Amino acid sequence: MGSGTSSSPLVPPKKARFYLKSTFQMPPNAPAELDANVVAQVRSQVADLLHPRYDTHFNILRWLQSCEFNIPKTVHNLRKHLKWRKERHLDEDARGLQSCPITAEYAPVSIIGPNRKNGDRLIVVDQSGEAF
Repeated sequence: MGSGTSSSPLVPPKKARFYLKSTFQMPPNAPAELDANVVAQVRSQVADLLHPRYDTHFNILRWLQSCEFNIPKTVHNLRKHLKWRKERHLDEDARGLQSCPITAEYAPVSIIGPNRKNGDRLIVVDQSGEAF
């Protein structure tokens, strides 16, 4: 498999670099003056689902870039994603997870808290290496 001559449907290693360079394109970047206006348009259309911690210029801009600054497509994809997050309660306080007896027994983790005041990341200690 290391020689790249197998009948695998994968791209051989020597050709992979060329393949990636020739087919992969970064999303276009909008001029800075348009960023704020376009982000504001998207933000206003998803405001009913947008959690304050997720409501950052960077988050909305990365969705715009992934959709090549197509506002209707961005709004559609972002709304779909935000609904998915809401259905799974991903933006709620995670302290309730520690009190679940099943989680405590089979997946022992300690959720310390946010990385800073009003932080958007949790510090989690995974104890998966614990001996039984």
